[in-house]
Amino acid sequence: MQQIQDARNHVGQALYLLNSRDQTYQFKSGTEVNKLMDAVMLQLTRARNRLTTPAALTLPELASSSLMKMFTPSLPGDVFANFYINLSKLCLIVYQLHLLQPNLNKTLFTALDVIPNVHGLEQGWPNHSSRATRSSLTYNVQLTEICWLRQESYELVLSMNFKAAGSSVLHNPGSTFEINNQKYEVSHVHKVECVIPWLNDTLVFFTIALQLCQQLKDKISVFSNYWNFKPY
Repeated sequence: MQQIQDARNHVGQALYLLNSRDQTYQFKSGTEVNKLMDAVMLQLTRARNRLTTPAALTLPELASSSLMKMFTPSLPGDVFANFYINLSKLCLIVYQLHLLQPNLNKTLFTALDVIPNVHGLEQGWPNHSSRATRSSLTYNVQLTEICWLRQESYELVLSMNFKAAGSSVLHNPGSTFEINNQKYEVSHVHKVECVIPWLNDTLVFFTIALQLCQQLKDKISVFSNYWNFKPY
């Protein structure tokens, strides 16, 4: 997982800083030691944070992430999945989605199919003077226009009320987003957690390492104050 890889990279950087000097190297001042400890502690803190603070993603970012490409066979188009580490737990989140905006052409064609004689308008008005036929065709045309207006009104209201969800570790039901001009809503969220014992041990070791670095800085600070002391 990316979180573990990132934490490993930060630990590797901290080790590189510590091993960049020969064992016989002598520090020239306490300030030099403090600078080294600050750099090491920064890397250790970043490593620990990657395991304690999962990345916040938008749903479109999740859809295009490598997590969605790891399944064989691929997940259905209305299902998203996300893995992340939170402290000593491995979490799996599954989102069930449903489409908010229907296809305009499909809706229109469906409306035309259920209206008799409308397709006959393509060949022109019938050559007879039947008042009943003209009235029926006029009604069908009006009904078709109503279908258009209702569809356009629906899309306008949906566009005005639509607000895409921002970045989050866990998206709640009702969250909306847009991909490829299609609007979706999260209908259900399922979460599973599994405790990984060695992750807890790793966090403890990070804490101990940071405490040792801070203790060394505190000792350097005490000696620095003693060296800089000038009796009156």
